[in-house]
Amino acid sequence: MSITSSVNTACKITNNAGKPVVVLDAFDSSTNVANNSPKKGYQQSLKMLSLAEGGQVISNGGTGTVTLNDTRTDSSGKTQPNYLYQLLISEPDSLFPVMNVGVALDFDSMGYPPVTVTAAAAKNMSLAFTFCQHLMAYPTTDLAKNFQQALTDAQKEKTVDDMMKKIADYFNSTKGFKGLDFPSYLAVSTYLKAFAWKWGLDDDGNPGRTFWLYGVPSSNSSSSGGSAVVNYGSIKLSRPSSAPNPADPNDPNSGYTITYTPDSDTSQKLAFSSMQLVDDATADTPSICLQWTFALKSQFTQDAKDSVLWPALVGTLNGIKVIGVSQKPEDAFVKWLKNLVPKSFDDLVNSFLKIMGIWMAYDFLKTKFAGKKDKLQDDKTNENKGKDPTDDQQRQADQSADDVGRAALDDERSNASRLDSDEIDVPDIDSLDATVSSVNDYIVDTLKEITADNYDAMIEEYEFQLKELAQIEVNPSLEDAMNKLVEAKGNLEEARESGDFSSVKDSLGDVKTSVNTAIDQMDIPDDLREQLQDSQRAIDDFQETADEMDSSANDIENGEDPIEPEVIE
Repeated sequence: MSITSSVNTACKITNNAGKPVVVLDAFDSSTNVANNSPKKGYQQSLKMLSLAEGGQVISNGGTGTVTLNDTRTDSSGKTQPNYLYQLLISEPDSLFPVMNVGVALDFDSMGYPPVTVTAAAAKNMSLAFTFCQHLMAYPTTDLAKNFQQALTDAQKEKTVDDMMKKIADYFNSTKGFKGLDFPSYLAVSTYLKAFAWKWGLDDDGNPGRTFWLYGVPSSNSSSSGGSAVVNYGSIKLSRPSSAPNPADPNDPNSGYTITYTPDSDTSQKLAFSSMQLVDDATADTPSICLQWTFALKSQFTQDAKDSVLWPALVGTLNGIKVIGVSQKPEDAFVKWLKNLVPKSFDDLVNSFLKIMGIWMAYDFLKTKFAGKKDKLQDDKTNENKGKDPTDDQQRQADQSADDVGRAALDDERSNASRLDSDEIDVPDIDSLDATVSSVNDYIVDTLKEITADNYDAMIEEYEFQLKELAQIEVNPSLEDAMNKLVEAKGNLEEARESGDFSSVKDSLGDVKTSVNTAIDQMDIPDDLREQLQDSQRAIDDFQETADEMDSSANDIENGEDPIEPEVIE
């Protein structure tokens, strides 16, 4: 009797995750290891497995039986039965990961061991999502650099268990991500690249979100004068009630209709492709190519309470660099865009693009690591029928990882090139450290530049106040305010060079005190008093933004994450 005929292909799944689940069979990596596929996790070909009991959804507390009978390509190029599976246990409506399970045939029983989906695994996916957010928003911090080093060190280990332990040790050394593991990170990071679902959720977690696009016409992009940022319309992700549930694993749009509306009279459909929104997924450089990322929400709302990471779009729109956030023009132009000059806007876009190049590099390192793991597991299960890989197979696994890494790097660079920008560079491992250092300096300089812009706006507001008040009366307090304002302008010029804005802040604090004293000594018309109050509110907003940008710059310069990761209980 052949091995194939004696195999029990049934695998029992028990669901204790606290939510219903479906089972996805991700079969590129496990069935095509010989060809060194760089597609991992949710970026592989996916099929939703039917249950022997009927249907595809396993309710919470329920059980279901799936059949595992794929074929694979072996090391000699022949088609053989597959005995190793990656099962992505997922939420039915979104396909968001609940548990990433590797299932291998037990060659003693000639059957597949039962799988129990746990609430702890589901919690770990939420933790992995938070980690991905921070890695994408701040890839030059110590948290990110230490992760890159952990991947590099783990790559040198000879067994899968030792490789996994290295990564687990890294996560357990962090403040916010203890208990996280590589399979969970792999699942979520590839899910974000494969499906639009998470990117289209509103702030309450419901499907449906609108992003308004902002950019500077190319003729104004080098200007350092007044703001010339304009609104280039909006992109809306909407999901009809008729969207399939369970979701279609072959639909990267996650059931969303994605529409770009440049004005009230026209609209254009976009597609989700490898974590980008494009107007043509087949073009090398689409006319519209916007990369998803995460950014600090308070940077746009200028509200310190919004200390969370927000989905954002950055890229090119018919040749114009744009940023897309969920903030209407009537809010954006009185908040973060109020005093952002074209050069600062351009530098901000470039910062995002440079940041993307870094986390794309981390992504190819992750894929290279997974390539070695997959090869070792394939050799043990499919080639050796449960026996550990030989020394020769371990050497082949290293070579396979190198091949997978090169293919993954090519893929990342291909995706980056669709953005049609010289600012995004996906470095290889040899130049990664130098690139991280260079990008970190650029980010710090950009945040300091925005800080200076906000102080400049505060000075302009105080100049308005002093000019108006001088028409009523010039008293000693007003003269003190003017002297301090002149001092602040001089300090600002020095601060632009040194990066230290403390003296500017102190001088403007004195200006505020003197102006308030002068106002108390004057008889001011109600309409002017209202204008002065509006001006002071604007100054307070500028000060809050300046403090936040300066603090973020200092944190990033010191390798720290500007916001503490949320600890998921």
